[in-house]
Amino acid sequence: MNLFNAKARKFNSCLQARLFQDNIDTTVYYQLIKEVNANLPSLHKYLKLKQKMLGLETLKYEDLWASSVKSVNKVYPYDEAKKLVQNSLVILGSEYGDGLKQAFNNGWIDVYPNKDKESGAYSDAIYDVHPYIKMNYDGEYSNVSTLTHELGACNAFLAYKQKSAIF
Repeated sequence: MNLFNAKARKFNSCLQARLFQDNIDTTVYYQLIKEVNANLPSLHKYLKLKQKMLGLETLKYEDLWASSVKSVNKVYPYDEAKKLVQNSLVILGSEYGDGLKQAFNNGWIDVYPNKDKESGAYSDAIYDVHPYIKMNYDGEYSNVSTLTHELGACNAFLAYKQKSAIF
């Protein structure tokens, strides 16, 4: 079916046809695969450390979600979380950091829980408008991690849209 649609619409490949609706060039896809493969040793190192911290002979898929440390009762005020996120992502370069600053300073993030606001967190983009992030920040570490995750999705969109050097 995919091959038929790609050929009928005169795309060079099924991948090109699939990425067309999001206006993503296939080079972005291939670069993403290249970067993931190049950084697999870091992931493997992390997984071995997690296995050791959990005291497991064999690390299984379901173990990936287990906490590696005992309970932490620290609360991260939002301003501290912003600094942690920015510091943790500085390795991605100044252009990425500029995107983070825009998101933090220009109202792109609906941070706190409100009456009738859905639970959870997600980011979304509207054509020709910056991405928006919705979350329910409560100061727990998991929320700092979620903020980092959502800003990653937000910046990936911005990087592509601006033809950034990130990809």
